[in-house]
Amino acid sequence: MSKLKNNLPKKYLVNLTNKLSEINQFETFPNPCVGAAGIDKNNHIHLAVTGKNGSPHAEFALLKNKKKNFINELYTSLEPCCHIGKNPSCSNLIIKKKVKKIFSSSIDLDERVKGKTNRLLKKKNISLKYTKQPSKPSILHNYCNSNQKPYVVAKIASSSDFYSKHKFKRLFTSTSALKFAHLLRYQSDSILIGKNTINHDNPSLNCRLNGIEKKIAIFIINKNLFFNKKVFLNNNLKGSYVFHSEKNKTKIKKVGKFFKLIYFDLNQPINDLLKIVYQLGYKKLLIEGGANTLRYFLKGKCINELYHVKNKLNFNKNGLLSIKKIIKNNKLPLNEVLNLEQDLILNYKSKYVHWNY
Repeated sequence: MSKLKNNLPKKYLVNLTNKLSEINQFETFPNPCVGAAGIDKNNHIHLAVTGKNGSPHAEFALLKNKKKNFINELYTSLEPCCHIGKNPSCSNLIIKKKVKKIFSSSIDLDERVKGKTNRLLKKKNISLKYTKQPSKPSILHNYCNSNQKPYVVAKIASSSDFYSKHKFKRLFTSTSALKFAHLLRYQSDSILIGKNTINHDNPSLNCRLNGIEKKIAIFIINKNLFFNKKVFLNNNLKGSYVFHSEKNKTKIKKVGKFFKLIYFDLNQPINDLLKIVYQLGYKKLLIEGGANTLRYFLKGKCINELYHVKNKLNFNKNGLLSIKKIIKNNKLPLNEVLNLEQDLILNYKSKYVHWNY
């Protein structure tokens, strides 16, 4: 708690809550991470942020143990919730604690909140104003809610001559590039791969960063439900979701003992698949499939960001599965280039990730 000096401008406090919201932003899914700042009658600042796994909400953590009329002004990076679910209603607590004014960086486009919080607080003569300076977690949250699908990031690695596989080496990127790949997993709440990746590599698909434990949902596209036997020995994959269009009841029953099966006609628009992922509660999907999976999503214009990890060595005759045409025909504009040991990381990013107030 610190003294508020010289009547710090509202813009400062709004920016402060936005920065607070970035603290746990990758560990609160499916809830957005929110920052909150309260100004008490003695002109002191009280701060809070959404807890890991989404509980408690920032506003609840800030107000829970405060007396009535103690907090005069409340600043939040996202408007307070008004529904009761896994967490109690923050708006109800705000009313109970008799907060008079609220300044929020952003509206919440979640249908359980959109417009409802404002109407509820207005009835209680509590002012709620939006500064329209959304935080990064709020932008992601509202993008997903307005589009009814997750934000999609794709990653693929290749040699300098654009081959995504080597005849004799399973891994060919640097240690730093591998850590970067795990950082992308940490920043996501779900991963998707194709049938070739799961059957050839049998990956663990977990986040292996020291000091971090995080569960990541796994989605697999496997039209005919063909899996190598070794896949069923990989406990990290047990309970993963599998999109398929198989009609053989015997095969469905057998594979369904290990995976959660979702029937999906792959001739449908890819956005329909993403809507299912969203409906299951996931908001940031990382695609780690190979060339075919990447081509499928790029063709459907469903990728928001693409990371091309390009090793500086040429594979020449030892190279397999060229992705040169996929990368060259990619319509996303180049956003950034990073240099990591023996690898270049090229980030392509869509310019359109916003919503209208």
